[in-house]
Amino acid sequence: MKKFRIVLADDDTEWTQLFELAVSKKDRYELVGIAEDGDSAFQIIKKERPDIVISDILMPKTDGCYLVNSIRQMQNYRPIIYILSGIATDPIVRILQNLEIDYYSLKPVGVNTILSNLDLLIAMRGLMPDQSSQKITIQYTNKLEQRVEDVLMDIGMAPGSKFHSYMRDALIACTIDGSNVNLVTKVLYPDIAKKYGVSTPSVERGLRYGIQTVRKTNTPLYQEIFSAMLSKRNISNTVFIATLANYIRKLD
Repeated sequence: MKKFRIVLADDDTEWTQLFELAVSKKDRYELVGIAEDGDSAFQIIKKERPDIVISDILMPKTDGCYLVNSIRQMQNYRPIIYILSGIATDPIVRILQNLEIDYYSLKPVGVNTILSNLDLLIAMRGLMPDQSSQKITIQYTNKLEQRVEDVLMDIGMAPGSKFHSYMRDALIACTIDGSNVNLVTKVLYPDIAKKYGVSTPSVERGLRYGIQTVRKTNTPLYQEIFSAMLSKRNISNTVFIATLANYIRKLD
């Protein structure tokens, strides 16, 4: 079996040790380098050219933005880039929107969750044998659709409304591929609008109304997921979708 080689960039040494231990028990992955800042990680990446780069967005000296931009300037090299972020504020989301990444997760996130997400990314890139790739994709999609419906119900967004359908489709797209959160307004809104025969502004307004409904309902699960944002007057559609998609990814 081919081993997919990983470089990890994160200044949390305790967490990187846990990650290293978990990867050592997996046949599919091999950790070939660990760095505590973007520049050190880039030096390792130039030497090792790993299949996968996992990086925190905020690190001392040089951060994840520097690292991603440096990687994208390398010729004939396009690894899977998985970004971790401890916060999901509008500025951070805008930064992520401008980075060419494949996936991102909000911290804290379990190592096994990250590895499961990598399995899916590798399958979607066609880097596994066809049978294994198809099996992983089908199993994940079926389970994901039910997860999304359950979570929407538990935060107070019952089925039967247009905004529920819009939110469901946006969450599925952003949970399957975390980089879709970078394309909420440019791609997801138009795609959803086309599917339901409405205008793009109608999708944006529908999602906004759905979010307002959820905030007014204020269920226990909503309070748990959005605990850091309860005092905010507004939560943007993109931040809401990104935060909820990240929560759904962790439901293994």
